[in-house]
Amino acid sequence: MKKVEVKYQVPGYLIGFIIIVLVYQFSVPVIKNFKLVRKIEGLINYDRELFDGPPEIWDVKEQIELNARYFKIPLAEKDIKITAIENGYEVSIEYTYEVNLIFVKVPWKFQSTHITEV
Repeated sequence: MKKVEVKYQVPGYLIGFIIIVLVYQFSVPVIKNFKLVRKIEGLINYDRELFDGPPEIWDVKEQIELNARYFKIPLAEKDIKITAIENGYEVSIEYTYEVNLIFVKVPWKFQSTHITEV
């Protein structure tokens, strides 16, 4: 190996490391949001053969809050809006997740709306 090539390896490794850290830091909130969305869809799209009707609004809201706490998502009560519709609910969530980088915190806004499938 030439000495010219060796001096460029360290910055290359450093840039590669920084890219890996950034990908990890930004992928964690996306994965957590995906898991929460799947839980919400499971809550509002209940099995009609097992249950007579949809769960109560307060029960859905409580379950969403519990799942958000479990996934360590900063979801406040005011961030959850549930509207009763025919045979189910429309659930909207909107929250900001702060991605903590070394020198700065980047606010990342997530929002989704889910409607009961009839």
